[in-house]
Amino acid sequence: MTIEYKNILTKSLVLLILVLFIGLPINDLAGFILLIFSIPIIIFTKVINKYKYKYLIFLISAFILINLSIPSLKIQEGHNLVILNDKSDLFYKSNFPTEIYDYFKKQYLFYKTNSECDQNLERCWKNFDPQRIRDNSNPTNQFFAISSDWSIYEKKYSRIVNNINFSNLISARIGQINNLSYNYFWSKKYDLARANLPFFVMYEIPKNLIDSSICWEGNIFWENDNDKYYHKHNNTFSCQKILKQDVGKLIYGVSLGSSKNYKELNYLYGPDYIAENDELDLFLKKNKLKIKLKKSITLELYDKIKLLTKIIFIFLLFFLFFQLQKKLYLFSLIYSISFLFLLNYTNKNLLLGFDLFTGGNDGLLYFSYGSVLYNHILNNNFYEFFRGIESVFYFPSSLRYFWPLNHIFFGETFYGYLLIGHIYVILIFLIFQKLFGFKWSIFLTFLIYFTRIFEGYALSAYKYISHINAGDAEPLAIFFFLLSLIIFLNITSKGDQNKIITPFLFGFFIFLSISLRPNYLPTGFLFFLLLLFYYYFNNKSKKPIIYLFIGFLFIFLIPLHNYIYGGSYTLLSSGHHHNTHVPVHIYYHAFIDLINFNFQNSEYINKILRQMYRWIKPYEIHYLITFSIIIYSLIKNKSYAIKSISLLALSQHAVLLVFEPTNRYAYLAWILTIIITFEFTIKNINKYIILKK
Repeated sequence: MTIEYKNILTKSLVLLILVLFIGLPINDLAGFILLIFSIPIIIFTKVINKYKYKYLIFLISAFILINLSIPSLKIQEGHNLVILNDKSDLFYKSNFPTEIYDYFKKQYLFYKTNSECDQNLERCWKNFDPQRIRDNSNPTNQFFAISSDWSIYEKKYSRIVNNINFSNLISARIGQINNLSYNYFWSKKYDLARANLPFFVMYEIPKNLIDSSICWEGNIFWENDNDKYYHKHNNTFSCQKILKQDVGKLIYGVSLGSSKNYKELNYLYGPDYIAENDELDLFLKKNKLKIKLKKSITLELYDKIKLLTKIIFIFLLFFLFFQLQKKLYLFSLIYSISFLFLLNYTNKNLLLGFDLFTGGNDGLLYFSYGSVLYNHILNNNFYEFFRGIESVFYFPSSLRYFWPLNHIFFGETFYGYLLIGHIYVILIFLIFQKLFGFKWSIFLTFLIYFTRIFEGYALSAYKYISHINAGDAEPLAIFFFLLSLIIFLNITSKGDQNKIITPFLFGFFIFLSISLRPNYLPTGFLFFLLLLFYYYFNNKSKKPIIYLFIGFLFIFLIPLHNYIYGGSYTLLSSGHHHNTHVPVHIYYHAFIDLINFNFQNSEYINKILRQMYRWIKPYEIHYLITFSIIIYSLIKNKSYAIKSISLLALSQHAVLLVFEPTNRYAYLAWILTIIITFEFTIKNINKYIILKK
């Protein structure tokens, strides 16, 4: 086994144990911070030559024993959305305590009186039926919603939590909202909008909460000894201590407030949707809910001991396997803090690892699909899991399969996708370092990370995180493509031709990228051919070529799926026509019109010109310049790697002349373009410096 492979295996083992120490699922901010702090250390640090596994066994055993000896707070929580209409009235009346049902019934008069949306439309809240079974969304016929926040302990309701602290639907992290059953969009002023969906949260008080306090603002219902509920309303945030007689009792918190501020609501639903102190605003304010658990001193102490134990054992794990590099630890700390600031700048809800996907958009669809697939895994229904909701893929992205993995490791949060954003910047740095050297890579990565100067070329950490926040597939697709690029640069620069794992991973990552964004197929296939040609002319062994093919041939899983489940000979997606604006046959007819000198009356030529105008507008000189640079680099640059990236950029631009040419669909083309532009610029700056000397 080579030293490099040994290092990869060692670091993989450390990552696995790290996750054990943090604890699954990683669905709280403290655990996520420990993870993002550790990732750069694992990536960049050097593995020590000799380490003893007996120390590792002792370390894991000691951690487990200490954690078992510290009492854990386990609060049984039930929660759900409340969409009360003519179809759902009986469902809620049968399941809610009378006092809570009556409260919601009374408050819902506001929406029933004012809302004008058509009850026959899917996007209208009046159409909601809890008994309706949908295969693309989690069930709504269960009173307590299904939660992806799993636990090794038995759940009574939705999930088990160890803390209570929320002020709206987002901070309550009720994942049920991001399912297609609640795909409400184009809401008018008094329609029930996704950001304002009513919900309830219920807690069963455990014994170890005695002497702690429940603090709240808004409306809660506290169970008494007669199976009745006291309605307790606080106009201001205040607390009530939990006593011995409260153990086993239920507390319901109810909310008809909003999850967004005025600016966000008006952005989502129109400029006149809400104004301060108008009728809608006053209703939402009156019915908002904020709850926080003020833990007893003993429980607070246990929490601090548990967190400190995790930190100590993580550092012991690093000291056992890695060389101590103080500068790397300092860098990781600074990078982690700056990443948290970036998340807060992008959307403060991302610190919680959760947000509402916008109704009618891709993010909601794929997350909803992913939640259903996660439940198929839990029920060992692998046939339906691999079917992926659709017998023939109409919605093309494999992002639906990413979300179940996210649920396994990160529960109800988006921390798994945000982690991709964290590693993405490191990946950009590694690519730049290969192409431009250390100093230039530090400078450019700094600009990409802390500024939005290259946002027009999609090379901005802020833009990348924004699309993760929207649940788009592009961030993950670009991530895998860039992973393939760094492998390609390693192979072509080191002459690393005899290994088998790297060409396999190259091909497999290209497959993943295409499966996430089918419009990357031409560029991905070209990339596969470029490495194939490199191996063919520079390597005597055939093994790397074989493993390159094995990795890339996973692409045939997609048409195989469409044939097995749907009996259809569909390559990637049956819905590809939606974003194909200028099919190839249009270019053929335009060519015929050109040779016949039919310029003015050609519908085909006009279509192509409109597409080109959307691709690069004539006044966008900088795009024209950078596009010219990739053509120049392809012809003049002698580096195989630079010629290859130039070809890849041109191939993706060619796709844009057929497919949707704007926004996130064009990101990969412009990222590759700006990389070549950086190389061209840096090369000429260095030449100028040398000549000046």
